[in-house]
Amino acid sequence: MLSEPKYQNFSLDKVLKKYPVIRLTGGTADKLNAETHNRYRKALEEKDYDTCKRLGLFPPLFPEFVIEIELPDKTFNHILVYYETPEKLYLLYFVKGKKFLEIVDDLSTFTPESYVGRTAGIAPISLTARQMSIKELSAIFNMVYILFCSVSNYMLYYSPELEYAEPREYKGGKRSVKTDEDRREILLKSKRLRYTIRGDLPKRNPAIYKTPSWYVRGHYRRMGKDKAWRYVSPTIAYRKEMKGKEEPKPTSYKIKE
Repeated sequence: MLSEPKYQNFSLDKVLKKYPVIRLTGGTADKLNAETHNRYRKALEEKDYDTCKRLGLFPPLFPEFVIEIELPDKTFNHILVYYETPEKLYLLYFVKGKKFLEIVDDLSTFTPESYVGRTAGIAPISLTARQMSIKELSAIFNMVYILFCSVSNYMLYYSPELEYAEPREYKGGKRSVKTDEDRREILLKSKRLRYTIRGDLPKRNPAIYKTPSWYVRGHYRRMGKDKAWRYVSPTIAYRKEMKGKEEPKPTSYKIKE
């Protein structure tokens, strides 16, 4: 794990081979961003902060992954997403294969009002980026960050292609305070290395629940005296209307063909 991730640590060729890749076209990216932005703005106006949190905070898809955006000229932009911890986020934006800017953000500082103008550290990398004004960089940052949120939200709540992997079972005496390495074990995993989000943005079919209990994915919650956002480990939930409270089977959900 990198304590201070920097763009020098990442080569585009290597991360594309090593980390899961989520592919989409520029038109699909614009559609996802517009939907997320409109839903968030409406929720904020209505003071529906639960929806704001759902659109701006979510458990990590993977410890590291890449968003690949296909442009009309068949070239690609990429966003490397790297979690040092579930709260500490690093984004590296590539424009047509070249490193453009990097972003370091602390998700524990999230507030509904800060979604569009995130208080993240933006560092321009390329000469073109360094010559841009703060306003221009902010616009690019907002596009990159909202797309990261949009893709994460879509894959978590609408994609049938993900499966869960159980945390490694702890054996031994009393567990001490969790370290960052312990916390990374609870992230979503997958057997697939590449995903494609289609332009028609297909949704899941209505769920038919048949089990009385299930694993709840990790999520963010305000905790402590400072009410900062903290990552809460997965738990087991039980369906009240179904009889029995059996423990869920320790198997992964199967990927639909």
